[in-house]
Amino acid sequence: GAKSYTSAGTHVISVTVTNAAGSATTSSTFVVNETQPVEVCQNLTWLPPISFNKTIEGGSTMPIKFTLSCRCEFVRDTTTLIAIYEVYANGTTSTPVIYPYGAPGPNPPNYAITGNKYHLNFKTADGVHRYRIEVYHPIAGTTELQLLGSKDLLTKAASKSDKSCKSDKSDKSCKSHKSDRDCKSNKSYKSDKSDKSGKSDKSSKYCKSDKSGKSDKYGKSDKSGKSGKSSKYGR
Repeated sequence: GAKSYTSAGTHVISVTVTNAAGSATTSSTFVVNETQPVEVCQNLTWLPPISFNKTIEGGSTMPIKFTLSCRCEFVRDTTTLIAIYEVYANGTTSTPVIYPYGAPGPNPPNYAITGNKYHLNFKTADGVHRYRIEVYHPIAGTTELQLLGSKDLLTKAASKSDKSCKSDKSDKSCKSHKSDRDCKSNKSYKSDKSDKSGKSDKSSKYCKSDKSGKSDKYGKSDKSGKSGKSSKYGR
C-alpha cells in the first residue's frame, strides 16, 4: 500500500519483491523539509492619538491610526484586517470583531486608507473596559494570518464631577453671583451717597444761617442802627 510522510526529517522507504525464484529488496532514503510560511515585509507603526497610551472615557470614539512600511516605504495593502476584542478581568475575551478595508470612510464596519495611514474610528462602550486591537495580513496561498502588531486600549467610567460640574455653569446661568451685581445692593448703597447728593450734610453747611444769617450781627442794628443813640438825640 501507499504510504505518505508529512513530518520533517530523513525517511527510508524499503521495497521487497517476492516471486517463485526468490525475493529482492531495495531501499531509498529521502528528506522531508518543513515548509516555512513566507513572512510579509510590513512593519507597523501606531500613530496618535492611540500611540499616546491614554485611558479615555468610556463611550467616546478612539481614532485608531497606524502605518505599514517595508524598507522605509509606505505599504498600501487593502487585504489587511483589523481585529478588536475585549479582554475581561478574568482573562477571557469576547469574540473578535473583524474590520476589513472599505469605502467611503474610516467608520465601522470598515476602515479606510487615507494618505499614508490606516484609519478606523472605534466607538467604545460606556464604563471601564480593556480592548485589544490586532492588525493582520493574510499569507498568500494559505488560510493563515500574520500578526503585524497589537495595541491595548483602556477606558474609564465617566466622572460624575464632569457632569455635575455643569451645576457650576447653572450657578453661572442662574447668575446668582451676578444677581448680587444686578441687585447692585452694593451700588445701591449709594443711597448713602444720596446723603452726599442730597447734600443734606452739606445743607448743614448752608445751615450757616447761623453764621450767614448773621442776623445776630445784623442784629447790631441795635448798635449800627444806633437807634439806641436816637434816644440820645431824643434828648
